[in-house]
Amino acid sequence: MLSAVAYIVESSVIFAVLINFYKYACYRQTYYKWDRFLLIACIVICYALPFCKISEDESNTKTETEPVSITGIALGENSHTITLSRQTTFATIAKNALHSPTFHTLLFILMIAYIVCAAIKAVSVLSALLKILRLRRGKPETIDNGIKIYTADSRTPAFSFFDNVFVNKAFCNLDSRSQETILNHERQHIRGRHSIDIIIFAILSIVQWFNPAVKKAAALSRQICENIADSSATEGDKKDYALLLLKLGSNNPKPSSTETDTEGSIKSRVLNIYSYDSAQNRKIRFACSLPILLLLIICYLIIGGKMSTKNKDGLEFPIKGGYTLAAEYFEDRICTIKDGRKYYVSHPETAFYVPENTVIVAPITGTATSANDNEIAITSGDTTITIKYISLVSKSKTVTLGQEIGRATTLPLSIKTEIKNKAIDPAIIFNY
Repeated sequence: MLSAVAYIVESSVIFAVLINFYKYACYRQTYYKWDRFLLIACIVICYALPFCKISEDESNTKTETEPVSITGIALGENSHTITLSRQTTFATIAKNALHSPTFHTLLFILMIAYIVCAAIKAVSVLSALLKILRLRRGKPETIDNGIKIYTADSRTPAFSFFDNVFVNKAFCNLDSRSQETILNHERQHIRGRHSIDIIIFAILSIVQWFNPAVKKAAALSRQICENIADSSATEGDKKDYALLLLKLGSNNPKPSSTETDTEGSIKSRVLNIYSYDSAQNRKIRFACSLPILLLLIICYLIIGGKMSTKNKDGLEFPIKGGYTLAAEYFEDRICTIKDGRKYYVSHPETAFYVPENTVIVAPITGTATSANDNEIAITSGDTTITIKYISLVSKSKTVTLGQEIGRATTLPLSIKTEIKNKAIDPAIIFNY
């Protein structure tokens, strides 16, 4: 669940950054077709980028020391107060906090709220789609080269959805030249398959219902599609087409939320009709902004990879079921007495409190050796994992990944992980 929540949040943040970059670097450019595909690419990038993090070997991660004073430690015949400098890593501390029961309960509540709100948004999108489908109940009055034309009661004189064009009474009252101009505009939408863009951003609005950047991106997409259609429809007289847009906009001051022609978009469309290739300063701004975006992406890939904790290939955490972490850190300590003497104490095992009879499985596929009835060591290559204080079920010499090897006892479970005969923190290679 934690991975799912992290993925949703990361993809949303990435999409917001990309859209704001587009708004700054590409806004008012006149390469409309490129702009259209760039917006779609932003969606692909935001969902693909979290899978591309550059990770490093966490076993070499530097540790920091945290002093802790403990009284009543017996060293020889006398008791002393000693200071332990225990080694900790940010990854271990963060992992223990993120896997606490309280945090999991919060994640569960957030996921339920997310699913409920997404379902409500999905119902809204489906109702808008059904509204369009209901307009197709009647027979089309005209079929123009495979394009079906329906009469609908809408505020927009004409709009299209896939290969269907819907016109209202205001359209019928226009002169034949204006009607042909509007139909030519809608033909460009159909040929360009702009309805696919609407569907894509409708789905995105369900998945990222909480992200304000989605609404901004959807509006930009609609505007770009309108500009593409306008640029094809104005191959004749731009002035007449601009006047037609202004006339239609004045007759429709308050369009419905499902229609694309707002007062602002009409103004922008008229300005774009008379626009030429992008100004030199806009090109320079885009060229200067692109390296910054690439630098941000590279930093995200590297830093995100270092912060992520992934299982080592072929490893599985041996405990199935609930457990409470008994040791928050891998104990590797230097003990200092008040008189200055130092003692090195190595405790390379990590203890876990687990319910009695909890199933314990083999964390790796390898050769198993048992020192006694409550300890098993499994070796595969340069990795050895020793599990103590379990009631062994299987005493075979070879075990496979995920095979049940024992049950938990009343004592805390002890796990010792060694790679190349060096004890390491189990948190580095296990997700728990």
